[in-house]
This record gives sequence, C-alpha cells and structure tokens, in this order.
Amino acid sequence: MLGNKLRDAIMAARSKNRELCKNCYNPSGIRRRGYCGRCYDLVKRIEAAKKWNRLRPTTLERLPNIYDPDSKQFFLNTFSNDEFEIFRNEYVRQAQSRLKQLSLRGERRQGKIPVNPFDIERQLVGILRLLRPKEKYTRDARFIELHFDQEQRRLLYDLLAEIEEAIPWTGFDSRKAFDLIRQYRAKLSKEIVAER
Repeated sequence: MLGNKLRDAIMAARSKNRELCKNCYNPSGIRRRGYCGRCYDLVKRIEAAKKWNRLRPTTLERLPNIYDPDSKQFFLNTFSNDEFEIFRNEYVRQAQSRLKQLSLRGERRQGKIPVNPFDIERQLVGILRLLRPKEKYTRDARFIELHFDQEQRRLLYDLLAEIEEAIPWTGFDSRKAFDLIRQYRAKLSKEIVAER
C-alpha cells in the first residue's frame, strides 16, 4: 500500500542516523540522559521541584516567576507549609502530565499505539483554538472513522503532530495551583468555624 511506504519513508528520513528520545521518540537530537531538549527540561523541572525546601531558599530553583522577579520571597512569605506543598504537587503534576502527553504523541507517531479518530479530532480542536479561540469546532471523529483507515489516520496524525510540535508549550498554569490553594483555605476555614 502506498500509505505504508510513504509513512515508512517519512519515519526513516526523520530518524536516519539519529538517536530517539527515550520519552517522546523525537529524532531531533538527544540533549542529556537520553532525552530531547523538551523532555529533558521537564525532567529537570520535576527534579528541582521535588528538592524545593522552604527552609533553604537556595533550593528553590526553577520556581515559576508568578508576580515579580523575586518570586522566592513571595512563596516563602505568602504560603503556609501545606499550601507550599499543594503548589509544588500541582507544579510536578503539570510537568509530568506534559511529559506523558509528549510520550503518547511519540508512541502514536511511531506506530506503537493505534491512532483513533478522537486523537485527530483533539489535534484539530487544539490547533483551531490557537488560530481562532472563540470558534466552535464541529466534532468530526465519526467522519474521520468512516473515511480514514488506521494507516491514513496515522499519517494524518503525524502531519498534525508536526504542526503541534511547532506550537510552544504555555508552561506551568499557576491558576490551577492557586485554585487548589483557595479550595484548601476555604475547607480549612469551614473546619475552624465548625469547631467553634
């Protein structure tokens, strides 16, 4: 089948004489410890966050600059120990989620996981949201399932993944962490009131 030959040629050209990232299978070159630059940066962020210690401010590496350049003081002075842990856990969760997303994308591109119509629909929705944030996307998973076989879906996924990889990750969404901290504070307030 022409699709199989085309896909094999594309994958061979990409990975020719190149090592693949051990997380996302990206053939763009290995930076360190078997990871591409994108994945290695996330691994370093996770490692740094796990070492954060409020009692030793020098450990607060890769702490996101939320409000001002002196975010360390903000985090040390504003959050309780429990709130700091909530923030750290959310930071690590988001970085791990991004790593997993890159891994799944790579596995689909390599043919290790089958591409289903919803994967392509999700890609199209993501790209449309970047181009026209207010635009409503019509759901096309059923159309894709009826008109594209597995190999054609894999090729389409691969082409859309090329576009997705050109879009920079927005990074850590601190709003989610602050929402969790607000929920924690509200729960704590209710418990204090209930005790009285």
